Amino acid sequence: MQTSLVSLIQQHRPRRALLTSYTFSVSWFETFALPALMRNGCEQIDLLIDCRRANDSTQETASQYAGSAYRVIPVPMTGRGIFHPKIAYFEHSEIEAFDTLLIGSGNLTHAGQGKNLEIFDGVAHDRHPHVFGEFADFMAELQARCQFSTENLKALRHFEARARLKGKTDLPADHESRTTWLIHSLSHPASSQFADLVMGTLEHPEFLRVLAPYHAPSGSPVAHLAREIGVTDISIALSGGRSVAPFEEDSLELPDDVKYVIPLTANGDRFAHAKHFEVRSAEASLLMTGSVNATVQSLETCKNVEISLVRKVPVSLLDWKEVTPASFEPCVFRDETNTENLYALQASWTSTNWVEGTLTPAKAARTMDLSIWDGDTCLTTHEHIAVTADGAFKVRMTTVPNTEDALVLQLEDAELCARGWLNIEYALGGSLLDRSLLRSANKLLSGDFSEVELKTLFAWMESLLARSVNSGSSRTKSSSGEQTVEDVSTTVTTLDDYDEWFREALTDNYGASTVNVTRISMAAAYAWLNRDLSPHSADKAPAKKTDSEPKTKPSLGSDINLLDTARSEYRPNDSSANKQEQANLKGEELYNKLLESVPWALERDNASAMAAMVVMLSAGQALKRTLATPLPYPGVDKGDARYIVRRATEFWLTKYSKFSYSPRNRDGLLSTFCALACATLHYNPNTAPETLNEAIQALAQRFVPAEEIRASARLGLTSAGFRRVPSADHDAIIGMATQISEAMTVTHQLTTLLRDLFIYGATSTRVPDTYAPAFVELRSRAKSTRLGNKKFAVVQSADESNPHCPVCSSTISKEDMRSLRVNRYFKCSDVRCQTPLFYGLPTTELKELGLGDHFRTT
Repeated sequence: MQTSLVSLIQQHRPRRALLTSYTFSVSWFETFALPALMRNGCEQIDLLIDCRRANDSTQETASQYAGSAYRVIPVPMTGRGIFHPKIAYFEHSEIEAFDTLLIGSGNLTHAGQGKNLEIFDGVAHDRHPHVFGEFADFMAELQARCQFSTENLKALRHFEARARLKGKTDLPADHESRTTWLIHSLSHPASSQFADLVMGTLEHPEFLRVLAPYHAPSGSPVAHLAREIGVTDISIALSGGRSVAPFEEDSLELPDDVKYVIPLTANGDRFAHAKHFEVRSAEASLLMTGSVNATVQSLETCKNVEISLVRKVPVSLLDWKEVTPASFEPCVFRDETNTENLYALQASWTSTNWVEGTLTPAKAARTMDLSIWDGDTCLTTHEHIAVTADGAFKVRMTTVPNTEDALVLQLEDAELCARGWLNIEYALGGSLLDRSLLRSANKLLSGDFSEVELKTLFAWMESLLARSVNSGSSRTKSSSGEQTVEDVSTTVTTLDDYDEWFREALTDNYGASTVNVTRISMAAAYAWLNRDLSPHSADKAPAKKTDSEPKTKPSLGSDINLLDTARSEYRPNDSSANKQEQANLKGEELYNKLLESVPWALERDNASAMAAMVVMLSAGQALKRTLATPLPYPGVDKGDARYIVRRATEFWLTKYSKFSYSPRNRDGLLSTFCALACATLHYNPNTAPETLNEAIQALAQRFVPAEEIRASARLGLTSAGFRRVPSADHDAIIGMATQISEAMTVTHQLTTLLRDLFIYGATSTRVPDTYAPAFVELRSRAKSTRLGNKKFAVVQSADESNPHCPVCSSTISKEDMRSLRVNRYFKCSDVRCQTPLFYGLPTTELKELGLGDHFRTT
């Protein structure tokens, strides 16, 4: 038996830990136990706390880690019942190491872990497998008795399964060699179970000694237990400091010759909070230690959730001294008499960006207001949230949580107000490296743009880009054994669609463990990108104009700084009004280096999920440059820096649409492209809409109708990259979709020209200067009967690792492929071929127009 939880943590060094407590001190736990767990390599920590005390603990505003470094699970109890176990389950990672189960009396508080006299007893699964099987039963019955939220159930089921695995043994449960048992009060009272063990393991019980901080005033539970096991020699242990008998002397049901003793321990004046029931016979002692008090409710009923370890030992483990009580004063456990109807609020911020949970008890369906708090600061409020009849609720969040501090969720209506710690699944499910990254991301989210945090974030993102390129993780093997790009495609027009795309793309590329950290890391990158904005600038409506004010261009938002040139974005701003602009030069270089790596990564692996994420991030940078630069005055030279920067979004669309993305990445990026195209036309009215339509269709590799552009743009405008766009401008921006979709694209022009030439024989149609040489060659080839379907060719994708001419199969070099993507036309460099090659034309449409006998394609 040991009394220090911290020393036990240092001894066992668990990979994962489950701890339970009745009362809970956040400050003690985060000062002593949590550092010991983390220092010794514990990656996941789950806490089960009585719902009343979990609610009380949310008043401790100093918590930094509740819900992010450790999970807090309030156990919903009804009536006067309390959740009272003190358990520590230590799970080890090494195969040869043993899981450890500790049962004690001390709560996770300063008093329970140092000030009081407490008892802890522990077993390892190799020597006591039956106890682990009994603990698995306890976990299963707890889940059946109490209502837990989805995320919390996952944690409980993990430990149930783990204990069940460790408890496997060929020995029967009543094997004579067994010396340790686990009892709990979920289905049978502790007293009856202990009595059965006494009668089954000790031949002639001689006396009963009870040390407990709380007794029934009459002592009846102890008297009943003594009668059941057939002993009359009873000792009641007192706290050494006061020697006060915890009974009403006039109504005492214990024998007149009951003895009173005190334990002989170091610092004997401490309050004895330990629970120690000992039955002694001539040959051995049976000890029950754990959470069970000597009250009626704790010892003789199933109202409380209690747990104790019973151990057979040859001699008593403590020395005792007989004393005479100084007085008799009933010591009632008042929490067992509390009839107040308290609510348990379980809540998680999930990896799919929902806040969901369970309110218990829930008598009927209702609507409540939900708010999230960081200390005394309310971070967000959602009114009229539906809470089902079984207490479940679910709210989509549009931002990611900053886990620098613990967050509290509050649900309230006219009748009640419930509070609970918000478990951040982003942080709880990650490895130690992931949590280190999350700490850096959270500092960025809070505005701390230091070099160290930026370097951590952008280096991690670059590593994923390189990992995808080097590992080929987004590629699969075809039946012939060749590598092919995975063709997974889904429509992405709603937030649910985007969440599905985000999760599946990252899981397939890098594994499920990266989904959570990527979501919050991207949010941190957008926080860096949007560092010139105040927290709520996107929600500000433009100032109203009076009739006397001159008409102006669409609002750009009141918190956007105007930048003189493209490089001005990276010049430190010494103004005290905007401290975020003082991010150091090294961080800015890292940011630019990340963006510069995107084209390189896409050329090598266009199915990379991280490449798609960073493309979206770079779109936000282009929008930032465009909106931060005023429209150039009429007649300005097109080489002027202001003119060039103002067209940043247009140039971005043209550049990034030239890459050939995987089907899944095309779908994921479409909302960004549509939103940026519509915003470009709205803020730069002189932009050619056909250029924007061309970019959208080049990305999608198909015609995108106006309604789909509108839906995609609406989704894109809700993303972090478009936060600088005022919400008052959204409808006008989305309204640009029709004008864009109706503009004739280069693809459409080329398709029409090819149809007119080969189907209608038109040779005098005006051809754009860029494609004039190609059509001179094509007019000659159109008359040839020898060429057949080799008059021209279409290269549909740049995905292939070895692109080739569809006619002569000669390899197309990287430089030629890049020229083909950008210019849409290239003549095969093989002198024996010289076939005109077009890039990205819709081959299905060409065939429907009757051109199938005139061209070849890849």
